[in-house]
Amino acid sequence: MVTRRTLLKQGACAALAWRAAPALIGTAYAATLSGFDYYIGPNGEDTNPGTYAKPWSITAINTHRAVYAGKRVGLLDGTYNVHALCQKGGGNVPALGVNGGPNAATPTVIAAVNPRQAILTAANPLNGAYATAACPIIGQGYLQTQNKGNVIIDGLYLTRSYQYAIAFYAPVGQAFMTTHVEGGSTGFVVRNCEIYDIAGLINNNVAGILLYYCTGALLSNNKIHSIQPPNVQNASLGDCAGIISFNSHANIYQYNTIYDCNVGIYDKNNYNGNHTYRYNYIECAGLTPFAALNDCAGGNPGDTLTVHNNILQGPSIWNGVDALVVPSAQGLVFYNNTCVYGAGQKAGYGMTYPAKANTISPAAMVTFYNNIMQCAGEVGYAGIVNLCQGSIRLSDYNAFSCASGTPLIALATLAQPRGIPKVYSLTQWRSVTGMDYHSSTSAPLFMSAQDRTATGLQLRSGSPALSAGRAGGVSTGAPTELGAWGGGATQIGCNFGPAPKPVSLSVT
Repeated sequence: MVTRRTLLKQGACAALAWRAAPALIGTAYAATLSGFDYYIGPNGEDTNPGTYAKPWSITAINTHRAVYAGKRVGLLDGTYNVHALCQKGGGNVPALGVNGGPNAATPTVIAAVNPRQAILTAANPLNGAYATAACPIIGQGYLQTQNKGNVIIDGLYLTRSYQYAIAFYAPVGQAFMTTHVEGGSTGFVVRNCEIYDIAGLINNNVAGILLYYCTGALLSNNKIHSIQPPNVQNASLGDCAGIISFNSHANIYQYNTIYDCNVGIYDKNNYNGNHTYRYNYIECAGLTPFAALNDCAGGNPGDTLTVHNNILQGPSIWNGVDALVVPSAQGLVFYNNTCVYGAGQKAGYGMTYPAKANTISPAAMVTFYNNIMQCAGEVGYAGIVNLCQGSIRLSDYNAFSCASGTPLIALATLAQPRGIPKVYSLTQWRSVTGMDYHSSTSAPLFMSAQDRTATGLQLRSGSPALSAGRAGGVSTGAPTELGAWGGGATQIGCNFGPAPKPVSLSVT
């Protein structure tokens, strides 16, 4: 495998902790060779029958689409070089276009026989250089295959491509002709994969995984890292992320470890919402880090973005301002997250999410509870949290702390959500909003973030954040921990390792 040129040498890595892995995501699709209908091998041939003894070549994903649709295809251990295919491809046309299953009950499965031992690389076989065409390694492009949707990619290792590793471009009908559409084809799943070292032009939206016109896509238990091209002159740093989506609806991102990326998750622009982020570890650090989350505020009226039990670290936590529609027409439910940001600096904001409140119907409101919000530097002009006046349905049982100065919470107006907000101490905030009477400014007392074991960013014994939260964020709820490990969480991030050690942020 070609090693990343400079990033990992600079120590921009992140750690993940887990307690016990839920069975639903912990293993690859098939545990035995008998679990597959067809096989692909590094030295296979498309003229072979696709058996274990005589497997297909990797190009069979393109040449035998009618044969394997709705079947289970196992990739045997080894390296599959798709550089030549990527050089011929295009941004919305993956080098390997997977034909989906005929319906949701019979998806096409492309899986590693042994998790992450099937390596798909777009590196130039002569010198190891990146591919130069903006082409995903694998996925599904518009009009590329007969059957849209219903594809599971499981346990692959993907590296060295340009712009994207996996992409699903899945409009229904002529939806691609307009941006005023939220959602598209269904049945896309990416799980148990590792995506590493992706280059590209940042202003063209570099991503480990790209989702375009998808409904209900599930990205689960993946490790995505080193998605951080060094050529950043005149670049929009936010346009480079572990996961990027456009015009999608109700995607679920869970149990993913994302680090060494400019941004962790970027659901970009309007007509893109109702998503769920849960149980993810995201550390935004490296050469040009931006924010753990970016945008993610472009949903339609009636949509709700749900974010819970995540560990989020970066220079900023969330730049939740949509580029095209401000304030956001979708509501936000944000609870039991551990957020640490701004190490050694005066940070502009921890997280900001301007919602339209009751100016639309249904109202776009914010619910915010059981969160740990820690500034590892000095709180800047937009506070640890920046919300819009009148948009807060509930805010309580949170811990706000900072390494320098007083924790400040900010309030913007709906008329000027991008303007300079007014900041308040917790006492002032309570008086102005009537919120956060059970919240505190006590330091949460984390276990050491330098620990590679399953204790990372959990709470130490005696922490004031232990049993300081309430289920549902209401006084009648059962007690629970504040932060990502509260509410019975058993796993944060992917459950395969070894997890690299974080060195970028001080969180003790």
